[in-house]
Amino acid sequence: MVSQDALNLAVSLMTSHFGDLVAKVCGCLLRGGTLSLQEIVRCTELSNSQVKNGLLVLIQHNCVQAFSVPKQVGAGGATKSLTQYMALFDNILHRMRFTKFLAIVRDDLGLQSKEETHSLEQQAMIAAALSHAERFSVITDSGCESSDVKDADKQDVSVGDKRKFEVLELDEEVQAAITENEVLWRANFQKFVHCLEKKACVANVRSRLGLDAGVVLEALIESSDQEKDNSVKASMDGILEAVRGKPGGISMTLEHIRIVLDQLGCSSSIEDNNVFYKMDVQRIIESCQNDEVESLVLSRYGKEAYRIFRLLIKKGSLVETEQISDITFVEKKVAQGILYKLWNDDYLYMQVK
Repeated sequence: MVSQDALNLAVSLMTSHFGDLVAKVCGCLLRGGTLSLQEIVRCTELSNSQVKNGLLVLIQHNCVQAFSVPKQVGAGGATKSLTQYMALFDNILHRMRFTKFLAIVRDDLGLQSKEETHSLEQQAMIAAALSHAERFSVITDSGCESSDVKDADKQDVSVGDKRKFEVLELDEEVQAAITENEVLWRANFQKFVHCLEKKACVANVRSRLGLDAGVVLEALIESSDQEKDNSVKASMDGILEAVRGKPGGISMTLEHIRIVLDQLGCSSSIEDNNVFYKMDVQRIIESCQNDEVESLVLSRYGKEAYRIFRLLIKKGSLVETEQISDITFVEKKVAQGILYKLWNDDYLYMQVK
């Protein structure tokens, strides 16, 4: 569940990036969950056109997802599709990383690519302006719907229902209009996040297991033919070729690479007479996240709080106060005060027996 502070941060980001009207629409969806157009209008007390324009901007920036749900009109009546809107909280927070994304593009692809990416970001609102609303079929005016449909709108859509229906697609006429007029482009923030996560994994492994481990992991990621976010899989030949192209990799033997892959916890399998190595990088990502939070706890609450927090992370389960005090060599009364501060700031869970 998203905390109130996180919601306020998301709304603040939308305000600074797109203005008050768009932020109001986004805030309504963040707090109210999945809503129809008319429900958003009632919640925000804005006009239909203002809400539509705000939704267009949010959809263009991948901050809101639209999907279609069938609704039955009246008893035994015909089924009619109803468009619902859902805020994508994680994508909204990605906008905080935009400056870092530009730096990555500049370093990897050059200054011109950075300027083009920045231009895409600046011009996206223009592309999603109300004058071009015919390009999007997801914004439908439900003001002319019957009262039966309006009553049906008030029913909540469960998570299971959302998964049953595909993302709303543009119809053929609108798609033809887009093809004829202009192709719209949008930066893939999620891909940037995956890139940053994998770079962080390589840096983490390099610091813990040495330079060779970092080289092998980077080669495994680059040669992976698997598209899953937190899983990489590649053949031994692909890994070996990628390692050879890295600084210092030319001197690494095949046996040494196998040893490093075992150190990384990779699982091996044989497919079509080729040896494949697979690794779930989620645990490395979690380790990086834990290190970051531990560093924050150390700087904010001190060494004793750091020892207590690190112990709880390693245990991964509920631990009694006395046991925490004994293991971390912190007096019980001091430990209780630290635990209360961490719990009060939502760093810990507490259970009373």
